Amino acid sequence: MRGLSDRGQSQLRAYYRGIRGTRGGSDTGLEALTDGGRAEFREALNDETITGRTLAQFRRGNSDRTWRELFDRDVCNSPCDPEFEVTYELAGKLDGLDVSDAKQLEQSLIEYRKTIGDDSEFTSPDDLLERLRELEEQDIDGLGKAINERKGGVQNIKGLDGETETVENLLDDGVDPDTIEMERDIGDGDLPDLSAIDSDKSNREILEDEFGFELKEVETSDTDIDVDVDGGVAYESKTNVGPGAAPYPGATDVVANDVISLRNKLRTLAASGEKKIVVVTRTESDIELSDGAKAELRASGEPGWDSLREMADDVESNSGSVFDQIRNSDEVSDDVADSLPQDVEIVFKKPSEVSNTND
Repeated sequence: MRGLSDRGQSQLRAYYRGIRGTRGGSDTGLEALTDGGRAEFREALNDETITGRTLAQFRRGNSDRTWRELFDRDVCNSPCDPEFEVTYELAGKLDGLDVSDAKQLEQSLIEYRKTIGDDSEFTSPDDLLERLRELEEQDIDGLGKAINERKGGVQNIKGLDGETETVENLLDDGVDPDTIEMERDIGDGDLPDLSAIDSDKSNREILEDEFGFELKEVETSDTDIDVDVDGGVAYESKTNVGPGAAPYPGATDVVANDVISLRNKLRTLAASGEKKIVVVTRTESDIELSDGAKAELRASGEPGWDSLREMADDVESNSGSVFDQIRNSDEVSDDVADSLPQDVEIVFKKPSEVSNTND
């Protein structure tokens, strides 16, 4: 039982004696385990060389309920995998993150550790784990949801790294943690109330059908504000490297769908009333898109933007034009007209450049 805390060793010995019948199965200190959990744990204890690390490996091969029961009894301390310790600690504290989510998150973090080198532009695994703990202690709204949405795979962990780094930098810059919300949902009610134009359609449908303003589907898991400061800036995080992410290093390989998706997301944020949007990236926004990507865009009926910066400029101009049309409509109330931003500003920044003072 090398690597276990004194309490853990004592409990494991007591439990082992109990399930072997030496004390009638009643003096285990872990009676809350289910029958199936007892069987699983008894099998694991047949390995007399079990350590903190192999205990974590045992957890990966057994049921979530069994492991939750064991973990709640503090049978493991510092020798356990740091990914194991942090993920299950967070699962016990954060809304939107349960034990099954923690299992997937733990595996993704372990793969992230194998992938990230010392000179990587991404946060070291230990620092990322510590940051997650610190944000939980700050009671950041939506942290559990953010982790849950990015728990699967190394690319998603890289995205979680960028999003949490943004929050960390805002906190370091003096932003009140109570004003920060991660993954703030955008619903149809957040868009301008255009029911006077057509009461049979949603606001999103009217914006698209009447004004040609294509948005992301609202009220879905991928239509939210990644990091939102109450009364301040909206941050859209695009920092995970790999296909399907826009933008990323080597942005000449960004495919048309990535660009269109980001364009529609930026339009949606603007239509929901955000006056300033910071797109957090790890690359420069003026890198030229490939000829193939531009040809794909034109084939899709979109402009063949030269870069992501040019696409964002188009969103700023197009949003202003559409909002002017809505304001000038006789069917729209003054309250709705006044709720629309006069101007929308979109800037690109790297995570380390995020600052509430400058944003």
